[in-house]
Amino acid sequence: MQSFDERSTSSIHPNIFTTQFLARLAERDEPPTAGDADVAGPWRIEPVPGHGFGLFRIGESPARGFAPVVVFPSRWLALIAAAILPGTGRDPLLR
Repeated sequence: MQSFDERSTSSIHPNIFTTQFLARLAERDEPPTAGDADVAGPWRIEPVPGHGFGLFRIGESPARGFAPVVVFPSRWLALIAAAILPGTGRDPLLR
């Protein structure tokens, strides 16, 4: 049985995909649901000292070094945005 050491990994390439494949992959558009996932939430509203109220994704906070997605001067505007934002990334059902 072989043991793991640096010699066993020296022949492995840093990426198994060819540069041509990666270039073609980079040319592709994002999937249609990418916009929905970006704004889906859930959102948290936290005070941002000196600026107002910020919208943060769950797990993000200014105490952990994250910047808010958007800052509002009043809490009620942040509440409205948190309610509306998940619906903005979707295609309209009717045109």
